[in-house]
Amino acid sequence: MLMNNPYTDKINIPTSIVSLILSFLAGHIRLKSQAEDYNVRMQYRYLSMTDSLTGILNKKACEDAIREYLDTTANCYGALLFLDLDNFKNVNDYIGHTAGDQILEETGKLLVESFRSTDIVGRVGGDEFMILIKDFHDSEAVLKRKCTMLQYDMCQTMLRFSVESSCSIGVVLFQNTNIEFQDIYKMADTSLHRAKRSGKNQYVIYNINEEK
Repeated sequence: MLMNNPYTDKINIPTSIVSLILSFLAGHIRLKSQAEDYNVRMQYRYLSMTDSLTGILNKKACEDAIREYLDTTANCYGALLFLDLDNFKNVNDYIGHTAGDQILEETGKLLVESFRSTDIVGRVGGDEFMILIKDFHDSEAVLKRKCTMLQYDMCQTMLRFSVESSCSIGVVLFQNTNIEFQDIYKMADTSLHRAKRSGKNQYVIYNINEEK
């Protein structure tokens, strides 16, 4: 007949508690490590998508986001703006590259403040920026006022650095349309060059729907 050993039972109880505590700590450490790994991966992903100077999307991330919106949204409504700072090389030569970088940084902030958080804003070149206004159902007249206000705000930003300059904007308006990124990019680029040839500090809007 087996008899319980009170001494052995006294040892087993605290041993079980210690094992439970160690198991809990090991699990906690494992979860903490997984969380840290996830945070690191997310940080790397954020850095890989972000323009280091302005804090907005870089060229690849911006174009990928626009492409995804166009590819996954049937009968898109939107407006693509291609913005270029006028005579920016002269700005760098006149006030220096440090101040030029500050202007680029302020431009990024201005664009983020000027558009909705759901819109796509990115720096796609040295002094070039691209904005996709999603679900834009307003008229072309509303878009014109938006461009005019944006150019005014850009002028005010430049004046803070004692520079008289602004930006040229090429715009493509598309409503209830299915279109690929490369096509709309070429249209916006053509509109931008037309705006710059018109004397700069101008905008040109190309309305795809007028073709129909």
